[in-house]
Amino acid sequence: MKKTIIMISAAVLAAGTALAGPEQLFKKWDTDKDGKISKEEFTEMTRAQFAGKGKEGYAEEAAKRFQKRDADGDGILTLEEFVSTPGAK
Repeated sequence: MKKTIIMISAAVLAAGTALAGPEQLFKKWDTDKDGKISKEEFTEMTRAQFAGKGKEGYAEEAAKRFQKRDADGDGILTLEEFVSTPGAK
C-alpha cells in the first residue's frame, strides 16, 4: 500500500511539472524555498518524474541533467541556470 501511495504521489507530481512554466517549475523543485536548487533537490524531483513514468535509472540521468545546467559548476542551480539551458527539461 505504501509503495502505491508513493507511486501515485510521484505521478501527480510529475504530471503537474509537465504543465508548469519554467519559473513555476523552479519554485516547485526548490523544495526548501531558498531560491536555488541543490543537487539533492534536483535528484529527488528527477526520481519523482521517473517513478511517475515507471522508469528506472533516475540517478544517472539526474546527474547528467544537473551538470548540463550548472553553468558555473558550483553545485547549485539558480533560476537563470535552470531556465536558460538549451534543450533542458
